[in-house]
Amino acid sequence: MKDRNELHDLVIKNGALVTPQGTVCADLGIVDEKIAAVGLDLKGTREIDASGKFVFPGVVDAHTHMALPVAGTRSSDDFFTGTRAGACGGVTTIVDFTVGSAETTIPEDIESRQQVAKDAVIDYSFHGEVVGWKPGQESEFRDAVNLGVKTFKFYTAYGSSGRRSDSGILYHAFRAIAELGATALVHCEDDDLIASLVDSL
Repeated sequence: MKDRNELHDLVIKNGALVTPQGTVCADLGIVDEKIAAVGLDLKGTREIDASGKFVFPGVVDAHTHMALPVAGTRSSDDFFTGTRAGACGGVTTIVDFTVGSAETTIPEDIESRQQVAKDAVIDYSFHGEVVGWKPGQESEFRDAVNLGVKTFKFYTAYGSSGRRSDSGILYHAFRAIAELGATALVHCEDDDLIASLVDSL
């Protein structure tokens, strides 16, 4: 932490800072876009008076769909309009999804989505969508983690679209993901049960 007499890039002054321990009236000093100090009478190159206002940490929206193709449609917000709207509501980071395919690797999907996301006005990351993965392709997870993606999305439904992963695939993939300290996400639905109920309608 910087000394309170040092000059910060930005100081948000006199606000009610919301922390895990409660609310405290203090100044918030920022250097290189990171919190560097909390205290009184901090000095900054730029200062914002937040008297009478709450100062929250930036919100992370961990499930967004920006310019995402789904079942022949595309989500209405692109990365510019969606992240601009998010920023107005205090969102500083989103986590969107790659578009998986059996013909591409997860790292290729990440790099492709990065091009689509280039107009984002806030920070972003991705959940890597896992489609058509097979044992023996564990290096895809490692390469994705090296690109900054540490969560991977699986489906137990949508078999007709090729997105469904069976239990054997999930078992092997989860082991590989766990060894990397990453996290698996599962869209859990029973394809057979859904089909049976649809047929009964």
